[in-house]
Amino acid sequence: MKKILDVMDKTKYKPNFVARVLASKKKPRLVCLIPFHTPENMYWKEPLEGIIKAEKEIADYGVTTSYSLFNQYLPDSFEKKTRDVLNNHPDGVLLAPVFSKQASDFIKKLDNLKIPYVFIDSKLNKANNLSFFGQNSYRSGMLAAKLMEFSCLSKGTIVIVNIGTEHENIHHTREREKGFKTYFRNNTHGKLLHVLNISSENMNNMDSLLEVPDTDISGIFATSSVHIIANYLNHKRKGQITLIGYDLTNDNIAFLKKRIIDFLICQKPREQAFRGIYALFHHIVFEKQIRKNNLMPLDIITKENVNDYLEFELNKEGYYE
Repeated sequence: MKKILDVMDKTKYKPNFVARVLASKKKPRLVCLIPFHTPENMYWKEPLEGIIKAEKEIADYGVTTSYSLFNQYLPDSFEKKTRDVLNNHPDGVLLAPVFSKQASDFIKKLDNLKIPYVFIDSKLNKANNLSFFGQNSYRSGMLAAKLMEFSCLSKGTIVIVNIGTEHENIHHTREREKGFKTYFRNNTHGKLLHVLNISSENMNNMDSLLEVPDTDISGIFATSSVHIIANYLNHKRKGQITLIGYDLTNDNIAFLKKRIIDFLICQKPREQAFRGIYALFHHIVFEKQIRKNNLMPLDIITKENVNDYLEFELNKEGYYE
């Protein structure tokens, strides 16, 4: 044995982790815990596509990937799926920690089991996550506020709209709202801010919800699901209101081209998920050190540049095809 160790030391031999994995009877198993997409909200289709692409690329290494998809508006749905994930005894977890409280409880269990996990879309503070791929939600809110300041030169109320159940429990929309408020507090004068929380049950009943008493609305910042607000404004022919939101879903792109939506902040959701899976893969199979925070750029998309942006993203070497 000593002779073998001496040879290994002289030749600077390093173990072949790939061969080790392929030879092992136990193959690495990853589980993805993200919301399912619906016809009304297609955002989560893109992270799923990124996961599927990464899954195909690493399949030859014996890595398998399964999915636990939850309802992004129901914390109980998330909590139930976390139990399913734990019952599968995965080697790594990719998750979108949409609901802060339930996600915090879940990652404590992952920590106790020493299961590495990667956040996408949003993150929790003071977590032991292997990595995070997504935007700085707070700074994206500040960027949205700056865009609103440049666009709304007339007087009128700026409305921040949060759509979804338990807004205070949803980390990324809460941080976007904070960033937006901070910018307006420090940089603008004479503008009124009004915060409107719309539950998922009331998404299709906007008439009474978007009425701001005794004043006109000059701008709306939607922290999520901006297409719902755009659809309402389109039917009410209120295109003069500046509308800012997130994500290049098909509905949002259509409203952007019609100038109902003025600005979209793109989050690169496919790339987040794709790189998140690869981070787990490199950590588990190759035992590589992974950078903890990987921030996506705050890309501003308008009617004028959306086609060029889409063409570039779809043909970018090494990711989109």
